[in-house]
Amino acid sequence: IGFDWKITKTEIRDNVSIGANATVVCGSILEEYSFIAAGTLIPANRQIWKHALVMGNPGRIRGWVCFCGMKLLGKVENGNYEKTFANCNKTVAIEVKDMGKL
Repeated sequence: IGFDWKITKTEIRDNVSIGANATVVCGSILEEYSFIAAGTLIPANRQIWKHALVMGNPGRIRGWVCFCGMKLLGKVENGNYEKTFANCNKTVAIEVKDMGKL
């Protein structure tokens, strides 16, 4: 039995958090500070944005996280979002180009 294998690059950038039993299928890109919840499935060839909180099967963006891992409160729509947290005193800036594509 012959199988044709294709090696596909999967990128997991700095400071990504991946929960227990999460599955990241090849070809995906997990940007800096993204947070993948336990049991989440990231389908093939998916790009997860910086600071995205992803949950479910298939994984969908359900929120946003700070550098320190705290969930950002408030709604993010197309455009820019910026918030400073008291516990880490850092500002998170999120640029959302098209939420409809997620």
